[in-house]
Amino acid sequence: MEARIRRKKNRYKRNLAKGAGVFLCILFLAMLAAFIFRYTEIAGLGREAAELDTRIAELTARKDALIHQLNPFTKKTHVEEIAKNELGMQYNKERVPIAERVAEAEADGELEAPAVPAQNPTLFGQLSVFVFSLLYR
Repeated sequence: MEARIRRKKNRYKRNLAKGAGVFLCILFLAMLAAFIFRYTEIAGLGREAAELDTRIAELTARKDALIHQLNPFTKKTHVEEIAKNELGMQYNKERVPIAERVAEAEADGELEAPAVPAQNPTLFGQLSVFVFSLLYR
């Protein structure tokens, strides 16, 4: 009888050890799968970061090239030349009597007086002006 109980206990211990071994194998495989999954995610992020670095380098080079192309057009002499030649602008010392030109244009009918809207503020308009004047002192 004792031998029978001892065999049952030994069998129980062996089955428990087998179950623990299976559980540890499954746990190990799950951890290995999680590690491989994380590693592939990290590798993908590394590739994406490398692609973004090359894109940044390309865009920086493009920006520098555009700035280099734009430099001649931003120089003061070039802007002054375009303003004088194409737009007809002049310095104060080279002033043209504008009043005479405006009078001539009005006489020819080229200029019309701008329409001035009526200045009759409503009660709401007066209140809003009052409130904003209080708020922004």
